[in-house]
Amino acid sequence: MEVVQSNKQKTQKGKILWYDPGKGYGYIRTKDKEKFFFHANDTVQRYNNIQKGHKVTFEFASSNKHPVYAVNVAREYNPENKRTFTPHNERKKKNEK
Repeated sequence: MEVVQSNKQKTQKGKILWYDPGKGYGYIRTKDKEKFFFHANDTVQRYNNIQKGHKVTFEFASSNKHPVYAVNVAREYNPENKRTFTPHNERKKKNEK
């Protein structure tokens, strides 16, 4: 995998346009209406429960299969819904108390 240098900012923002957890991939759309492929392995947090409409930040990479795709995909912090950022193992501990 090769990280692509862009004339845009290194970190981009967008929304999840489509994501299928069974297949493990989806697409992100930026404000400029550009679509970028991403794979679940390229998300920052394994248990972040990505869904359509979530706001995310990401960077660009390149491979033989996809000339430009999203990596380091992470949900943006939402102070109104802190539960979305509780790590999976901490949720179990909290429920056991």
